[in-house]
Amino acid sequence: MKLKKNKKGYPILPSVEEIDGLTLIDKKKLIGRFMGDVYGVLASCRSLLLIHSLSLFSDISIGTPKGRVPWKKLERVPDDYIEPKYLLEKVVILQQYYHPCLEDVNSMLKYWAERQATNKVPLCFIKAAKPV
Repeated sequence: MKLKKNKKGYPILPSVEEIDGLTLIDKKKLIGRFMGDVYGVLASCRSLLLIHSLSLFSDISIGTPKGRVPWKKLERVPDDYIEPKYLLEKVVILQQYYHPCLEDVNSMLKYWAERQATNKVPLCFIKAAKPV
């Protein structure tokens, strides 16, 4: 599943109506893709800062790695990576995205889509995990 991007490179979720028409598996894939794309923007920015810093000292050309969501770390210490306002209190979505139940998946996608529809940032990571 590929998501459209806004001018800043952040992914755009489908409407609530479009999400409602998806199967549970497709909704879980949507969560994984959305979180991965949002995280990738942060990881790319971090890499660009590193590349810029390195380029001040040398003529090195470095590719920008795509970020991978640190699912295990998110599960252990979610507040280190995502501000609570971007998540629902009772929803457990920060385990691997394919584990949550239908109710949690629907609640989280609806919450993010509604935030997006009111021009609020639906999801934002505070920091990227250090690359291994």
